[in-house]
Amino acid sequence: MVELGWRPRAAGWFTTAIAAGRTGVLAVGAAAEHAAPGTAQVTLHVHLRCEDVQPPVRELTGDTTPDGGYRSTTAVTSIGYLMPEPTWRTWSVTPSSAAAVAAELAAATRDAARPWLERLSADPGLLIGAVSASPAMTSAAGPCTVAVLLPRLGRPDEGWAFMAERLARLGDRTDPAADHLRRTADRLRGWLDELPTPGEPDPRDPCLTSGNCRTPRLAWGRVRERGVHGGGGGQAAFAGARAAVAVGTG
Repeated sequence: MVELGWRPRAAGWFTTAIAAGRTGVLAVGAAAEHAAPGTAQVTLHVHLRCEDVQPPVRELTGDTTPDGGYRSTTAVTSIGYLMPEPTWRTWSVTPSSAAAVAAELAAATRDAARPWLERLSADPGLLIGAVSASPAMTSAAGPCTVAVLLPRLGRPDEGWAFMAERLARLGDRTDPAADHLRRTADRLRGWLDELPTPGEPDPRDPCLTSGNCRTPRLAWGRVRERGVHGGGGGQAAFAGARAAVAVGTG
């Protein structure tokens, strides 16, 4: 992965710049509980992080889990769905197969993951579709991500309309997940109302404050007022695979 331009982060994580304000994130997932002794089943999760979206999403949802500047991501899929004959895929890793698996994952990253990340970065419609299909849509983070992303793409009214539609689906639910979405929506409305007028740089945009983007991104418009109601051997095999992935070139 390193020779492909991916930077190792925490164990099993890699990042690379895809475009201005867009970061590719790879996360190696492993399961050894039901694998044969000395083996692990691994897959590769492929994420895109929008640097002007994730910080406000974390703030609006009250997310305090460690992020490191890359763990909170905007869109995600599994590498198997990006390969020919898309499906969920895992690889069986043993000490003797770790290098071969690492090479295959590196090749899939080069041939499938990176092109997908580049397409997402270049196509707003594709990006919104990928976020809307995310497993995170079952929590407050998913709808909030879409609602923040849309203004960043120049569509502020659509951001609030999307959240309002999600709120309407709640009906009279009072479970913790529903309450969390309502609280997030309350904060989101204030965030949207404070966006600068069209063409005016948003001083809160991380692309401006962090220097991660080569060109400033603009916030667009103010949202109109609307009401808000509504085992050990497997671990050793995984460690070997992870080390091999870090240096593999595919």
